[in-house]
Amino acid sequence: MSNSNESPSLEERRATAMAAGKAFSKTRLLEEFRMKPAPGAQPVKEYRRPGRRRYGIYLISDCVPLGRQRPEAQQQAAPSDVWLDELEEEEI
Repeated sequence: MSNSNESPSLEERRATAMAAGKAFSKTRLLEEFRMKPAPGAQPVKEYRRPGRRRYGIYLISDCVPLGRQRPEAQQQAAPSDVWLDELEEEEI
């Protein structure tokens, strides 16, 4: 961390958790670390909420990073000029 007021980056949080040998649920891996269990990874522990199914706890070292998130502006493509020309012709 470069400044005490800044929160640690995603890579720093991952490295710290791996060095400490921590384990997390799939939900926390996804939300906090942007990771998922690697194919074939086995949970190190399971817990069950009353009346619910079982949830696995996975070592962060057994997980893989998710793909990069794209900014929302890039996901929404602007309409092309050709498409706009076709639309105007149909309205006439």
